[in-house]
Amino acid sequence: MEGSVKASAPSNIAFVKYWGKFGRQYPLNPSISMTLSHCKTITKVHYRIEKGRGRVEAFLFEGSENEAFLNRIEKFLKSIADCYPLAHDLVLNIESENTFPHSAGIASSASAMAALCSCLVLIEKELGLPTDNFNQRISFLSRLASGSACRSVYSGFAFWGESHLGIGSNQFACKLNDVDEQFNELFDCILIVSGKEKEV
Repeated sequence: MEGSVKASAPSNIAFVKYWGKFGRQYPLNPSISMTLSHCKTITKVHYRIEKGRGRVEAFLFEGSENEAFLNRIEKFLKSIADCYPLAHDLVLNIESENTFPHSAGIASSASAMAALCSCLVLIEKELGLPTDNFNQRISFLSRLASGSACRSVYSGFAFWGESHLGIGSNQFACKLNDVDEQFNELFDCILIVSGKEKEV
């Protein structure tokens, strides 16, 4: 069996950052972020099933092969095989592009991994596997790829981490709906001085 899926995910900017992680990608403290709706990663995945031969066959970023990211995705898939069993059997060809410069300080890793994990959950759905709590499932897998990526699943404001407020989970992020209306007037303006990859 084979097929193709496509998904996009936005970047996010943290107002309250998490300062370190423990265990299996759990945050040391809760974090709050605002989603940047126009800064997106768009990812297409062609997949086929080969029992026990799961791998990333090719990864193209904006039309060019990117071996470093291919290796990162393969390593990630191996690390989540216990909670994403399809990783053992999926052969993936991935194409990805951004609507903004990558590695320039606009959290392209968060949007990239959230878009990829959206595709992984869409594959589960296409194969008829249970996909209850769709966004929660994406956020859970995204967290295992990149902590801040779990917040990129939601529009508006997102919250990640257990808190004394009675909201939040270390396992996945959630949409933060209960905000003062004045915060809905916030927007993030990005001035691109250079699209080059940052040194640090």
